[in-house]
Amino acid sequence: GLVGSEMCIRDRSSVESKDHGANFYYALGLLQWKMDDSEKAISTLENGISSLDYKAELYDLLGDVYISIEKPNEATKAWEKALELESRNTLLNKKIKEQTFYAPQYY
Repeated sequence: GLVGSEMCIRDRSSVESKDHGANFYYALGLLQWKMDDSEKAISTLENGISSLDYKAELYDLLGDVYISIEKPNEATKAWEKALELESRNTLLNKKIKEQTFYAPQYY
């Protein structure tokens, strides 16, 4: 009993720390982008991508930042990478096809 619940707690905390990492990079990147510092946002998101296991949403936001500064090739690459990691995200297909981002949740 005790060993099992101890392992469960340990597993959950490692998942939470990864989530915290992705959320941290996402929030910071989003904030920097909204403050018109796209270069800093790109750097933040790329740092998160290189240091985390789960990063689909970081690639997704990176694509949004790139398209907003008129870099469609980089945007498409980032969105395609996000789609590879999260194939059920239908919005990504739309972004790639239409070369635009849909971000009602940001405002």
